[in-house]
Amino acid sequence: MASADIERGRQYLKEKNYPLAVKEFKSVAAENTADSKVHYLLALSYVLMGKRTNAEQWFLLAESPVRDAIKTDPSQEKYHDLLVEIMARVGKLDKLSREYRSKLDEESGYLYSRMLEKIAAVGVLSIPDPATKSSKGKHKGYFFLHYLFIPAVAAVAAALWMLGIYSNLRNFAFAVVVLYVLLRILSGVRVENRSRW
Repeated sequence: MASADIERGRQYLKEKNYPLAVKEFKSVAAENTADSKVHYLLALSYVLMGKRTNAEQWFLLAESPVRDAIKTDPSQEKYHDLLVEIMARVGKLDKLSREYRSKLDEESGYLYSRMLEKIAAVGVLSIPDPATKSSKGKHKGYFFLHYLFIPAVAAVAAALWMLGIYSNLRNFAFAVVVLYVLLRILSGVRVENRSRW
């Protein structure tokens, strides 16, 4: 009976029917608390549901089953990877980092050092999820400014410099290009207020 429910749950996962997958995996997990794969699949269903709806609650619900899976089989790196993703989504990477650091001190395992590297990479990169990006397109002057105006001004400045013509136009063109480059650099720098571990 349980294996049929697991297969039904897997089928629902393939069909992206996450609520029904959660229902199937929950019923199996309640019957068999020692099956780490079921806990992992339940957590994965919650995570995928959260990706679809951008709801933090699904990530919070996913934490418990994935921790149960890790408790049952701590050597599976995919379980830990899923936990890192969940904790990143709910802003608790620093807590998870401390947890893994203490386990590394206790057990000095390779897995925990790998997971700390992954946590550090996720924490530093902070790549935004495409689903959370604004749906608005770029403003109308974007193409003109970035692909026509600035290259033309740079070409004029370079031509005047190569011809040895010193004028206010050349100085203005160089100033515009330098200002543009500085603004592009500064707009790419993100300051995050998240606490570091």
